Amino acid sequence: MSNSPPPERAALRQHYRSVRRNLSAAARAKAEAQICGHLVALLTQRNPRVWCAYLANDGEADIAPLITPATAPVGLPRITEKLMHFHAWSPGEPLVRNRFQIDEPEESATRLDAARIELLLMPLVAFDAAGNRLGMGGGFYDRFLGSQSVQPCCVGVAFAEQQAPSPLPSAAWDIPLHAVVTQHGVVKFPSTSESAR
Repeated sequence: MSNSPPPERAALRQHYRSVRRNLSAAARAKAEAQICGHLVALLTQRNPRVWCAYLANDGEADIAPLITPATAPVGLPRITEKLMHFHAWSPGEPLVRNRFQIDEPEESATRLDAARIELLLMPLVAFDAAGNRLGMGGGFYDRFLGSQSVQPCCVGVAFAEQQAPSPLPSAAWDIPLHAVVTQHGVVKFPSTSESAR
């Protein structure tokens, strides 16, 4: 059985990765500032005790300004083989670069109890109006979430340009988003919002 992604998903992934990488520097900076503003409001509103973010890569929306000494520690993903876990990290603590060339906490950093994570900010390649998320293809977020009996509130972070005009193809193991944050604000998805903490 082939491990390669279905042609349609592969083509969509290539297209939307290009879309986010090709934003002009000025448009990107303005959009990221707006996204961070919306996320600050969301974090203030929800006030999660344990929340997780990501470090941007490959043109993803950069939300690093959210992670400050005042908000730390925050959970950041760390990948081992085909699994992903979240480890506590505070500004100034060391990071190491993984095989995907993404910075992550050191192995010695405290691993978070997944059941205690209340809010998970997730990067994505594309999303649609129903809350379906197209990721980079590794399946790390889906495997992590699929292994949890209690789901955190899953919030996608993207540029508005990454919204697909028609439904994205989905598989049985795909975990839909509760909401997505773009430079235009927060969009909640009714089909999943009831299960959000």
